Amino acid sequence: MEVCPLLPAQCNQAAQVTATATEGWSSAALEETLAHGTGQVFGLWEDEALLGVAVFQLVLEEASLEGITLLPDCRGKGLGKLFLARCLEQLKSGGAETCFLEVRSQNQPAIALYEGMGFLKMGMRKNFYRNPPDHALTYRLDF
Repeated sequence: MEVCPLLPAQCNQAAQVTATATEGWSSAALEETLAHGTGQVFGLWEDEALLGVAVFQLVLEEASLEGITLLPDCRGKGLGKLFLARCLEQLKSGGAETCFLEVRSQNQPAIALYEGMGFLKMGMRKNFYRNPPDHALTYRLDF
């Protein structure tokens, strides 16, 4: 398994992976994120197959996880933890000191992943998500 930054030419493939999530990213949105300068998009690769996509914003020393998606067949096998850990390592080596994220309050697998990796719950944003409606829990991890 290899984790590396995605290139703009890989955004179509990445969009197909994120389409398997509740709120996916379009190819255009991923390209815009990469073009913005603060966006970081990582891919989890096994050989030539893209298994996962993680989207971050990095402003000064603060990273923000905007979304992480694994293909359905890859979920529940520990790959999310491996993928996120390697992404965080790369962000830290790039100068990040903190990572923030929001997660649906009903997404127990993601909450378990984040808390298991040391993210601390900061609060809740009521009615943050629309489709389907849900609250967002906010988390922070200091490196």
